[in-house]
Amino acid sequence: MDTPIASRSFLLAVTAAASFMLSAVSAGADGPLLLERHQAAGVRCASCHKEEPPHTKPLNGVCVGCHGDQEKLAGLSSKATPNPHAPPHLAPGETQACDDCHHVHRPSEVSCADCHHSFQFDVK
Repeated sequence: MDTPIASRSFLLAVTAAASFMLSAVSAGADGPLLLERHQAAGVRCASCHKEEPPHTKPLNGVCVGCHGDQEKLAGLSSKATPNPHAPPHLAPGETQACDDCHHVHRPSEVSCADCHHSFQFDVK
């Protein structure tokens, strides 16, 4: 049976471990992780994970709910060549998986570059 003190101790231990892992990952990143950018904007973990403490990754719809749908994102990145939010591989109305490129707890990457080695993107 969990007591409030035991639960708080567990949460403190998990938080300390997460902070340690975050600082280790952040140290090698080219800029802040998306986790840090979300925290700076006042977005709490439960806002995306819908549970606290988080146990599962958020669904793609959570990202789209705040940042916009595929069409909006393609418009925002329309000056990029090629446009990372307008890939020709999507069927009409289909949405990319945001976490293919954008990672919250580790540095983001360009999944297009797995096949298209000459593509250059600044992933934020």
